[in-house]
Amino acid sequence: MEKESQDSPLSPGWRFSLATIAVWVVLFAGCIVPGSIEERVIVNQALKVQIEFLDPSPEVPVWIDRSAQDPALRTLTFSFSKGAVEDPDGDTLHHYWYIDYNPLKPTLETVFTPEFDFDPCDVNAGFTLKDEFVLTSIVADRPLDLSSPDFRTFPDETTTATITWRLVLYGSCP
Repeated sequence: MEKESQDSPLSPGWRFSLATIAVWVVLFAGCIVPGSIEERVIVNQALKVQIEFLDPSPEVPVWIDRSAQDPALRTLTFSFSKGAVEDPDGDTLHHYWYIDYNPLKPTLETVFTPEFDFDPCDVNAGFTLKDEFVLTSIVADRPLDLSSPDFRTFPDETTTATITWRLVLYGSCP
């Protein structure tokens, strides 16, 4: 019987070498072949409010005289000038205005702009019934779901900024 030589491709030394090479090829092939592609999660950054750009300032009560004869003189415009609210993501901003905001049953004004005109003698708004109101503006980087029953539902990824003014009315409407 003939002995296999150590250099024969069938010898145990060669089999071990081939197995070792095969293991290394499989290991390194994992580095070459990409793994599964994971979905990149984009984080919606918070809105930045610059109070100094709000007119009038929400830091002090806003006094409004009802007795002015001319509606243009007694109507006060609340506005977000450019730069008052910034979105680091560059999303379009949406403005929503509430009078005496109640999170459980908010009222929704029909103004969806960066400005809100407040006439203290508006007979349809009921501003003559009491002397103090709270005006709340919610600025969001996603649109409000207007079909929701509470007028306050935003998509989950929405970031918002809430600004509140305290309004004190005096005098009598003409």
